[in-house]
Amino acid sequence: MKRPLSKQELSFLHRELQYQQDAGIITEGQRLAIMANYEPKQGLSFIRVMLTIGALLVGLGILSFIASNWAELSRVTKLSLILAVFLGSLLASYKVHDNYPKTSRSLMYIGVLTCGAGIFLVGQMFNFGGHFTGAFLLWALGAFPVAVLFRDKTVYLFTCLLTMVYISGNFDLAGYPYLAILLIPALYYCNRYLGNSKAITFFSNLVALDAVLLLANKTGMENFYICLLFFGIGIGMYYLPIKTNTGVYRLLGTIVLGLAGLFLTVPEIWGDVLETGTHANLYDSSIGRIASSVFAVALVIYLLTLTRKENLTALVFICAVIFRYYVDTFIDFMPKSIFFIIGGLLLLGFGYYFERLRKKKGGVGLGH
Repeated sequence: MKRPLSKQELSFLHRELQYQQDAGIITEGQRLAIMANYEPKQGLSFIRVMLTIGALLVGLGILSFIASNWAELSRVTKLSLILAVFLGSLLASYKVHDNYPKTSRSLMYIGVLTCGAGIFLVGQMFNFGGHFTGAFLLWALGAFPVAVLFRDKTVYLFTCLLTMVYISGNFDLAGYPYLAILLIPALYYCNRYLGNSKAITFFSNLVALDAVLLLANKTGMENFYICLLFFGIGIGMYYLPIKTNTGVYRLLGTIVLGLAGLFLTVPEIWGDVLETGTHANLYDSSIGRIASSVFAVALVIYLLTLTRKENLTALVFICAVIFRYYVDTFIDFMPKSIFFIIGGLLLLGFGYYFERLRKKKGGVGLGH
């Protein structure tokens, strides 16, 4: 499978390989062989947008027709109609894939939409029990093989979102969604068939983090320890020695540790733990403020070290910590007009500095 690159990246690669050939380092055959492994990345086009909208309209029309005539149809007719549209769309998509790839993708979207609608409608038809979020897991299990078979990133990302909806829906339910957890390794593994997509790696990590958050919630973990856990996970993701999509792991690791660290600057988070300690009767709210403030200083210093390594996401969280303390300190003491004006000036200053630093770094990505 060829690796897709943007036009700028392909142009740069062509110039570099041509330079290597002119210098006698590689031959013309080697240059052509290397270039044959890449193809232009497909961006949005009028035809693709039109076909996608058409697929959505057809899918919605079919669902509307089935729903409006649901009471008049027999069970066999209902099930046959859903299966016919689902399998027919996928078969037609497979048949025209080579000659009409954009049309094929649209037909595939119709099949995936019909799959989801069929799951909800069949559940209603046979009065299946259970929580409604279980339908999202079945939808994800139906969409996942389609995404792998057709190597479609959009459906793959949609599978990740469906899995996250299902996992998130279990926060208020008993038990743990083990079946969804089994899907997570498959999301990582099958990504290699799509050229180790950065977007899919990012969303697969989000699914895994959602599962960890649910597990922490199910075990009754205190908010302080949950934040501490995710702070450690973020640091681990940032320094994880993974060669594939390293920038994605560093970006998400910075986001996770930044968000967890931001919560750990809240005194009440520390207070919940200190109040349940051995000396709970001696607890004073000032202890929580001191502990959170010390952590905030350490966090800003650490984020500054990341910023020096051209990690601009860390700079965003430095600004977030500063702005949080500004709001927490002055909102009750300043006139509202002055408070909003100074707050707006702070944000403008952060934005200006961020843009200036990013321009200075030559458009370095956020996660670098």
